[in-house]
Amino acid sequence: MKSAKMFGVVGLAILLFVLVGCTAESGISVSTALGDELALTLGKVTNFVEQVSPLIWETTVAQAKLEAIVNLFWGALLLGFAVVGTFTAKWSIKKHQLEKNVDPRSYNDEWSMLSALVICCVAVAFIAGGTLLSAGFKMALNPEYYAIQKLLLVLG
Repeated sequence: MKSAKMFGVVGLAILLFVLVGCTAESGISVSTALGDELALTLGKVTNFVEQVSPLIWETTVAQAKLEAIVNLFWGALLLGFAVVGTFTAKWSIKKHQLEKNVDPRSYNDEWSMLSALVICCVAVAFIAGGTLLSAGFKMALNPEYYAIQKLLLVLG
């Protein structure tokens, strides 16, 4: 919320700067008291932005790095779940077939529906895990790009 207020202040400072520049170029005279007050306010805002902007940049880059770590964690967890799910499903189907003396090539029992469901869940976990790992690696290798992207989202 503080960053939104800061960007609002920056927007106001830019508007005031443009207003002062346009009135000076067009020959419209602004009273000296108002011009002095405007210049003083603009100077304060400029000093504030100069002091706060490095902190905002460092915080945004750190946030991008943290999001990269979270994406890598969840991606690895989902891929691990998919691998373990695959082996567990294969093992349980084989165990069921051995216990019930079912032909391994038959697909007409209740386990075939369960195995289809497990295969779908594992496929979704592989896709989601791969996507999260890809996003995490991209964020970890280039956090500045994602920091700029986040700042532009806040501004725009």
